[in-house]
Amino acid sequence: MLNVRALNKLLTENVDHKVFVRWFIMTPNGSLMAYTLPANMKELRDQVALVSISWKEHLERKDSERFEPQYSQGGPNEAPKRVIRPNALETLTVEFDNRNLIVKYLQPKLLLVLEGGVPPGRKRELKVTAEAPDDARYPSEDSNGADRADTMLGTSVGSKASTTMPDDPSNKFF
Repeated sequence: MLNVRALNKLLTENVDHKVFVRWFIMTPNGSLMAYTLPANMKELRDQVALVSISWKEHLERKDSERFEPQYSQGGPNEAPKRVIRPNALETLTVEFDNRNLIVKYLQPKLLLVLEGGVPPGRKRELKVTAEAPDDARYPSEDSNGADRADTMLGTSVGSKASTTMPDDPSNKFF
């Protein structure tokens, strides 16, 4: 069982406002467990609801991409329900024009959310990046799956980082 007061104190004492504004711990269903103080509760609850909805959508998508569907045995009068693996999604990054959220799966029914600022002068459309445990960190630009995900989210494909190095013998890093 979590000691909420001690966890709130721990989170509050370890905030680095240069790196991130606040962090909070929640369940995937939207229950707020602990958060940094002081907090604007209306804004925090709105963020928890947004994270919960986004997490569930991307968890379901990642689960269906990675695994064969599994169904629970319903009662005699119930249809079987699809079982979603809680660890099918490891990290969810949501980039807004004025802040960024990083959601990390800690354990079943527990998510850690960090809210950070945005560098000055950077304006961006909403971008959501979902990472499963064994996903490539930076998908290749010719990957159909990545392009399809970006199209579904309405983000620009041109904003991806390249991980290829030129074949230059003077490159002293490798």
